[in-house]
Amino acid sequence: MNLAPDSPVAPARQSPARNAGALLVGQLVARLLALAFYIVFARVVGAERYGDFAVGVAFGTLFAILIEPGLNPQIVREGARDHALRIEYVNAAALYKLTAVPTAGLLLVASGLLLGYRGPALLAIATVGFAVLLSQVEEFIAAVITSFERMQMSALLRILNKVVTALAAGAVALATRSFTWTCIAFAAGSLLSASIGLVAVNRWFVPLRFERRCGLGRKIWVGLPLALSDSMSMATMRLDQALASLLGVSVAAIGGYNAAIKMKEALIAVPIVVMVTYAPVLARVLEQRGEFERTFSRLMHWGLGGTVPIAVGTWVVAGPLLEWLFGVEFAAYGPLMRLVFVAYAATGLYLLLFPLVVARHRYRLQAIAAAAVLVVDLALNLVLLPRLGIAGAAWAMIAASLAGAAVLLTEVARARCLAAPALALARSALAAVPMFLVARWLLPIHVALAIAGGALVYLPLYVVSGGLGPGGRAALLRRLRGTSDDAASPR
Repeated sequence: MNLAPDSPVAPARQSPARNAGALLVGQLVARLLALAFYIVFARVVGAERYGDFAVGVAFGTLFAILIEPGLNPQIVREGARDHALRIEYVNAAALYKLTAVPTAGLLLVASGLLLGYRGPALLAIATVGFAVLLSQVEEFIAAVITSFERMQMSALLRILNKVVTALAAGAVALATRSFTWTCIAFAAGSLLSASIGLVAVNRWFVPLRFERRCGLGRKIWVGLPLALSDSMSMATMRLDQALASLLGVSVAAIGGYNAAIKMKEALIAVPIVVMVTYAPVLARVLEQRGEFERTFSRLMHWGLGGTVPIAVGTWVVAGPLLEWLFGVEFAAYGPLMRLVFVAYAATGLYLLLFPLVVARHRYRLQAIAAAAVLVVDLALNLVLLPRLGIAGAAWAMIAASLAGAAVLLTEVARARCLAAPALALARSALAAVPMFLVARWLLPIHVALAIAGGALVYLPLYVVSGGLGPGGRAALLRRLRGTSDDAASPR
């Protein structure tokens, strides 16, 4: 089956700085649009129904592990090196994913029925859970575009996805105030968005030809360590909420926890953008020792420089921010949100180490790290959820993310690059201290003023301390003078 007779012209890649900027804007806008939907939805249906929605997301995420057998990172790695290999890998992955989504959807609904879920919870599993499965098609599309290093297109498609899903579902929620119709609208929007993304890939990037003899089995075997890694990572993302539901934690508490998680997911765009932007660059400069070290150092400075202040700032404004956004019913979960954002910092570090591990072709180590995260998270959730309630899930998340980062840091040490994360962490922490004090001082006036004031203190301090990484300040000055720095960017 050939959806496009002619191969599109491969778009020229852009510099890492432009890619990072485009993707950061796209990720933040998309995640903020999603967060806006969750805020509206929570206010309309309340904490209990919002908890049912969270259960649907949790079960969908657990079954989404069937959709990605380690093919996306191979698309990025091989596609960044060879256009012909990119076409081969993209079509093999498309064939697999479009077969796996309906299969996983049937298994998802069957599991909900077998576990005894009925009413709103079962509806959420069937509709919202299916939307989560479709999000894996979106990640496949993002991997294709990342291999071209054309992040502005990826950013536009992500924004379109949230406009079609989150804003449309939010409008339905406000118009009908119906949990049922909102869940259905959310799933329908996800299906439409995934379809638009596939058409865009076929039209502008890679012609989709679904052929049975595409070496899919071999590619899945090669990517098996990555598949295990991704599967365990995805399972960890929502395992705590699924376990909390099965262990009898109240649906309202799960809803409050999920509100904090949605804030974390909106802001995790910062380390994810840096990770995605620099993954193909590190793969390309692997054999150039000096350039590889400089690129990894920039990755760590940009990533941790954005992650640490968000975690510290959220610690200050957690309670008032939840009340301001989600309503008075959620204000009591401020302490829980603080724990979630300690986990956010640990997760950010864990994610930022991925590009080095993948560039050095250490897929098995990535799988070991994901296994460590899953085992620690599962064990601690089973122990802490009955004792601490939903707060146990947050503590488990912190410990699990640190365990995974510790495993990946062994490869960073082997690559003799440990100085980069240490220096980036020290600089960001130093700039975050006065930011913390200013934010606390301004918080009694208004939460938005505390956030803005803290950011205005942090940014110049971090930049002056060298927080833009090797050559970062010089590149910034060239930009401010109107001189292009593309020649200085790794190609």
